[in-house]
Amino acid sequence: IVIVDLLNNFKKKRQISISKELHCALSECLKKKEIAFMLVPRKGKSSYVICSDCKKALLCPNCQTLLSHVNDVYKCLHCSYKKSSITKCPLCGSFRMVDVGIGTQSVAQELQKNYPCAQISIADSDTFKDNSKRKETLQKLLEGEIDILVGTYAIAKGLDIPKISLT
Repeated sequence: IVIVDLLNNFKKKRQISISKELHCALSECLKKKEIAFMLVPRKGKSSYVICSDCKKALLCPNCQTLLSHVNDVYKCLHCSYKKSSITKCPLCGSFRMVDVGIGTQSVAQELQKNYPCAQISIADSDTFKDNSKRKETLQKLLEGEIDILVGTYAIAKGLDIPKISLT
């Protein structure tokens, strides 16, 4: 187990970045044709969305929890509320909305950018909701068709797959 503080790196670049330690471990894993699991605590593109001008986070009108940016939809992860697009801040009218934090989609996009030849797949409650999609992902893992699986806690429970060398 290696603990790496990514906060300073994130503050400098204002984006997700892969640590030197993780880059070395992933490169070695890919070179050996083994599988890496990346556990990300939240699905979607970000943890929440804020307005750059008034600095207020977008809240669900039903339950007042933070809205997340998931599959190009803004949705509440606690109730069924979702909105297809938010072009401006509902509080101040600014058009400068910013995703904050990381989610499975943003991590997968960053990994694909850094490892273009790697086969990367996402496993979260959205993708694993459908039983056939879950079976398809597990079959691809067993057959070695996925190099990196980015997922929420759905991948932390009971997946005993050979060739997993990095979690």
